[in-house]
Amino acid sequence: SVKIVENLVQRTPEWHDFRLLGIGGSEIGAVLEISPYQTPLQLFLEKTGAIKRKDISKNPNVRRGVKYEDHIANIINDYFGDHGTSLCGIHEEYDFMRVSFDLVSSTRFYEIKAIGDTQWEWVKQHGPHPWYMAQAQYQGIVAEKLGLEGKLVYWRQVETPEGTKEEVMIFDVVISEETRTMIVEAAQKFWDLIERGVPPQADPKRDALSEIEMTDEQLEIWTAIA
Repeated sequence: SVKIVENLVQRTPEWHDFRLLGIGGSEIGAVLEISPYQTPLQLFLEKTGAIKRKDISKNPNVRRGVKYEDHIANIINDYFGDHGTSLCGIHEEYDFMRVSFDLVSSTRFYEIKAIGDTQWEWVKQHGPHPWYMAQAQYQGIVAEKLGLEGKLVYWRQVETPEGTKEEVMIFDVVISEETRTMIVEAAQKFWDLIERGVPPQADPKRDALSEIEMTDEQLEIWTAIA
């Protein structure tokens, strides 16, 4: 069964230390090269301490999620009649696979995204973001022995003439054997690079910086990698 980590509060220094020792759910998108926020090389440099961890606390989606996380737990109760708790877990076989569950009950785990109107319209048109679904699938793999049903839940508040209302979109987290193998193998390969200190290939568009833009420390790091 998944190893449960007790009394670990998200976004505390202890939680960041826990994440540093493995690949988190929000990082698997970078490993799979589908994240719009981070490349594999950027994640590698962060994990190995070559660059500082990117501060995303001011990201509007992150701030929205933090502000409403307790309220959203109540939304889960309203829509599913389900109660749960947030917790952190480690895969029983792969110690580097480490996740923070937004909410886990006896039958389900929930990954909850509080998003704005632009993203809401995108999801309505295209379906769940691939990197968010991968995050939820990764969580499901970590907790697979528990046999939990997974739900990716999008939530937003909308101002109407009648007042503020709430909306949710719910997607099932489906993990085929092919998807499981692909995610686990990618995570293993990336963590092996971390342990050997071998950086992944740079993205020529997203990882390119001119020498003028670099600090002395960055230039030294990138010169060593090159």
